[in-house]
Amino acid sequence: MNNAVKIALIVVLLGAAAFFVFRFANQAAPGDAVMEQETVWRCSNAECKNVYRVKRSERAKLQADTGSTIPPCPKCSRLGTEAYECQFCKGLFDPVGHGSFPSNCPNCGKNLAGDSSKDLPKPKPAPKTPGHG
Repeated sequence: MNNAVKIALIVVLLGAAAFFVFRFANQAAPGDAVMEQETVWRCSNAECKNVYRVKRSERAKLQADTGSTIPPCPKCSRLGTEAYECQFCKGLFDPVGHGSFPSNCPNCGKNLAGDSSKDLPKPKPAPKTPGHG
C-alpha cells in the first residue's frame, strides 16, 4: 500500500474511534435513572405521621450498610411503611396484599390503570364514632 492510502485509513479509524468514545463514554450507565426513582414512606410512629421520599440509590446504600431496605423517618428515626401516591389526586394509600395497587384510588376513586370508564365515585370519609378520638 502506498502512504496516502495508509494515512487515509488511519484518519478513518481514528475518526471512528473518536465517534465511539464520544458516543458511549457520555452515556449514562444502565440503571442510573432507575436508581433515581423515589419511593414514598410514612412514619410508623402515630404521633409523628411524617411522609418522606427515599431514592432507590439511598435504599441500596442503606441495605449495604445495615442489611435493611426500610428507611427510618428523618424526623423521629422510627422505621417507616411504604405508601403509594395516586397519579391523579396525589393522595397516599397503602399497598394491597404484597405490594400491589388497588384497582381504584381509595381517595379519589379514579382507576389507577387510567381507564376512566372504571372510575368510581369519590369515596365518602368514614363517619367518626363519638367518644373514640
